[in-house]
Amino acid sequence: MSRALFIALLTLLLPVPAFADTWSDALHAELETGRLDEALELYDQVERTLPAQAEQAAFRKLVVLARLGSQPALIKHAQRFRQRYPDSKLSARVHEIGQDPKAFLDAQKQEPKVTEVLQTKRVTLNFPDTPLAEAVAFLQDISGLNLVLLPEVAPEGAISLRLRDVSLQSALELMLLAQGLESTETCQSVVIGKGPERVVPVGFARQEVAKYPAAYLALKQNRLTVNFDGTPLEDVLDFLRDLSGLNFYLAKNVDRAAPVTLRLRDVTMESALALVCAQSGATYGFRREAVEIKSAKDMN
Repeated sequence: MSRALFIALLTLLLPVPAFADTWSDALHAELETGRLDEALELYDQVERTLPAQAEQAAFRKLVVLARLGSQPALIKHAQRFRQRYPDSKLSARVHEIGQDPKAFLDAQKQEPKVTEVLQTKRVTLNFPDTPLAEAVAFLQDISGLNLVLLPEVAPEGAISLRLRDVSLQSALELMLLAQGLESTETCQSVVIGKGPERVVPVGFARQEVAKYPAAYLALKQNRLTVNFDGTPLEDVLDFLRDLSGLNFYLAKNVDRAAPVTLRLRDVTMESALALVCAQSGATYGFRREAVEIKSAKDMN
């Protein structure tokens, strides 16, 4: 056997570093399992070895540092990002980080913010035989929180309640008690219904993230504000498609005309999609190069 042929065969047999998987490993560590220190190391490796994802990895490092609460490191890496990627489309956001790092730090803590508002916001209410939907909309307006009614809630169900200087959490619990309803904090919102804890974003295995990293990142990173009032599900998905660039595929057993009523402010695409599906009896997952919307019954 010639020396050249031997080297060629040896090269084929030796394991090749899976640099391409490092990007999806980093995304999965940060966004799916919350292993932030590991994600930071992986993003460093992506910057060194994967030029196509280097800029995005550098930005994700800023998000991780914010979630770790490391303000000095955040400022340092923001300056480094602007020097290394001066023409980046993300430069404006990174500049904002440098100007007000605390605001960026706070923006990464959406769920704690919901809890904080519920516990600290004081309200005085007078609902004389008021439809539940109107009462919930009022609380949403004065609190700035996203309040979501699930389909099993009768929005016209009336409540009569007078309260003075109570926490928003107490007011909400008393409102729902008479209706036999509960609330839970999920998807950067307060979800109201019977068993609302069932509403959670879909979890993705590492293999799925590796297969569709761009779509996965779009779900996790894109933020939006929406106002749907009885909008058919198909039209809602058209809107989300135009906004995000994601492809959506509706399975045959999903009601395309299912009405969606949601008023959401500054939530991730993932949270919005989970809430849209909760209102239309559906769930979602990746299929080929699209996000498939399928009946929740298929998961049972």
